[in-house]
This record gives sequence, C-alpha cells and structure tokens, in this order.
Amino acid sequence: MPEVLCYTCLEPMSTSLCMTISNCSTDDVVCKTVMYSREEVYPFVGDSTVIKSCAPKCIPSDVDDIGSSRPT
Repeated sequence: MPEVLCYTCLEPMSTSLCMTISNCSTDDVVCKTVMYSREEVYPFVGDSTVIKSCAPKCIPSDVDDIGSSRPT
C-alpha cells in the first residue's frame, strides 16, 4: 500500500494555516479533519477552525451535527 501523506495540525487553528504535510504511519491509511463549530455565528462566513491528522480508519460523522464544539 502506498504511503499516506496528510496535512496535520494537532491544535485547533485556521484551515488556511494548517499546511504541515506529514508522512503517516503504516497503521494510518486515511486523513482525518475535525471541524469546530462557531456557535455564535450563523450563517458562517470566513475560515474554518480545524484539527487535521492521520487516522487508521474512517469514522462517519453524525449527520445531525454541523461541526464539533469539542474534540471527538
């Protein structure tokens, strides 16, 4: 299986600032993004706040959530 490369930022930050590319371990086969809600702003305009990392599998998001107010 080819090596997986993901953008990673382990602390919440703006999507436009999360630009570090990391080589994932052999156990990690997908890239994961956790998006944080901006509960005080609707409709949302601007840049998202995210954490990005390597992950061993895909875990579907809850379809009733629009982002996350805390890490999952």
